Amino acid sequence: MSELISCSRKGTSNLPHERITALGGLDDIGKPWLMELDLLVAMLKRGMHSWKVIHQGIEVNVVLAVTQNGHEYLKGENDDGQPECLLSLPDCPPRKKS
Repeated sequence: MSELISCSRKGTSNLPHERITALGGLDDIGKPWLMELDLLVAMLKRGMHSWKVIHQGIEVNVVLAVTQNGHEYLKGENDDGQPECLLSLPDCPPRKKS
């Protein structure tokens, strides 16, 4: 089952693998989640999880991408080099302190 990503945290770099630093959404019981990109990449590579995003009204699978220098990052399956689907999402809210 794919979980829907509904927000992103953006970096300040223009390099594809540094443009997104974290992604978030709601789990199946409506609880917000937010994870750093490195953890999301590792989970996808291990086949532990999959994600999707709604971009321009269309459901798009989130896939692993690799730069020419070997840096891994996530992007929409229809994106070219940059993770445009994920960059178009609203910013994730700050985490609440426990």
